[in-house]
Amino acid sequence: MSDDKESSPDRRRTTILPERFMRRVLEGVGDVVDRKLGRTVDPRTAPSTDQLIQRMNALIDQRVRNDKARGRIAPHHLKLKVEWGKYNETPPEVAKRLEAEVLAAAIDHINDNRYRTLAAMSIETDVDIFTKGIAVEPTFGEFEEELRLEDLERQLGPQMKQPGAMIGAPQSSPQTSWPLCASAVEHENPGICR
Repeated sequence: MSDDKESSPDRRRTTILPERFMRRVLEGVGDVVDRKLGRTVDPRTAPSTDQLIQRMNALIDQRVRNDKARGRIAPHHLKLKVEWGKYNETPPEVAKRLEAEVLAAAIDHINDNRYRTLAAMSIETDVDIFTKGIAVEPTFGEFEEELRLEDLERQLGPQMKQPGAMIGAPQSSPQTSWPLCASAVEHENPGICR
């Protein structure tokens, strides 16, 4: 029995050494390939969570709308854009923790500045091949189009509020209404169908 115990550590050492050796060799080769392809990240240059939150707060401040009826409105939907390769390597629990921290910081910033939102705060993680590292884009979510139209109405004035008025639509006079795609023989003004 004492022979089995003494032989077991030796056998264990001989199996571990080749595995360690192969792991070190493969990691070294992988590091060289990554350096040649420019995929190494210097931890000193990678943005920290604090820097990401500061940039997000600045973007929220830029997107705040001053509305007479509703007050100062801040974006309520955050898009957390992550570089394609990094998101695949990141464990899900780390991504969820980052989402929670960014969302909590955004809520604190909005409350501290006494902004209002059009809906409850939400965050969405998106993989983006054009993003370098991690970026946060604050948006108004489903209200984005509605707010854009309000801005357009404000710029164009009362003409936009007429029923049936569309941007870029030709203004037709009441006495003439020509079909859009009729042949020149069917109506009197062939210049419309060109």
